[in-house]
Amino acid sequence: MIQASNLQKRFGDLKALDGVNLDVHSGQIFGLIGPNGAGKTTLIRVLTGLLVPDSGRASISGFDVLKQEHDARMRLGYMPDFFGLYDKLTVREYLELFGELSGMSGKPLAESIEASLAAVRLKLKKDHFVDALSRGMTQRLALARTLIHDPDVFILDEPASGLDPAARLEFWDILRGLARRGKTVFISSHILKELEGLVTHVGLIERGRMLFSGSYEELVQAGATRRVRFRPVGNVPSERVVGLVTEGGGQLAGIPGDEYWEVEMDDDDEAVAALVNRLVSAGVGIALPPVAQDRLERAYLQLTGRDVS
Repeated sequence: MIQASNLQKRFGDLKALDGVNLDVHSGQIFGLIGPNGAGKTTLIRVLTGLLVPDSGRASISGFDVLKQEHDARMRLGYMPDFFGLYDKLTVREYLELFGELSGMSGKPLAESIEASLAAVRLKLKKDHFVDALSRGMTQRLALARTLIHDPDVFILDEPASGLDPAARLEFWDILRGLARRGKTVFISSHILKELEGLVTHVGLIERGRMLFSGSYEELVQAGATRRVRFRPVGNVPSERVVGLVTEGGGQLAGIPGDEYWEVEMDDDDEAVAALVNRLVSAGVGIALPPVAQDRLERAYLQLTGRDVS
């Protein structure tokens, strides 16, 4: 549904895209992750036909985004990181405007508006003015705008920006619903924790190069270690705790503060449970349950050797 082949794009001396290849299929929720300046927005602009690459090609649903621009765009719903909202229009008028810009009218447009509002859970707000909506509702309205012509592919650039946790979870649930209908969802984000538990596939981009593209589980296995944090209590000497950790297949990665220890070990639930049992059996009380670092974040660090802000 989304394909890219050897995309190259340079701005002066900066290589924004350096031989990017991509293959995203129907029903996938694909997360494009990387730090600011990695090339995410440039790639999105090429995929949506807004930017011409220096070389290479891209297609949406099999249509070349430059040579078959109209066909590609009719199968694409694009939600940029900053989207235009018209405060003095009602929600319904806003969607009517963009439906008419897509060539729709009459009963088909009215039915599409109803279906789009139902999909993003805004049916009760259709006669409200846009400027009366909350931040979370405006994000959902922007998504409804991309739904209006029933595209096959959705490309969303930083869609959760500014949302509170509850609104973000609701937005993610809507995207899962689109994927269940066979739609392809492509999300760009530099905040890894936003995508944990949502994406089925991941692309890791760094300095214009795609370091990894594949399933979520493949990425996790590429960085298949985990950091476990716990706070030992009791009278067991620290040297004994270190010995137990080592015997359990872990390695002391550091003591972040006076309270927590940090252990690096295989990314395996049974191994973590075995380590906890070993510590408890030796009389080391665990004051708080061990908390594993996010698997996606850990894989990112393993592959790049850097953190992401």
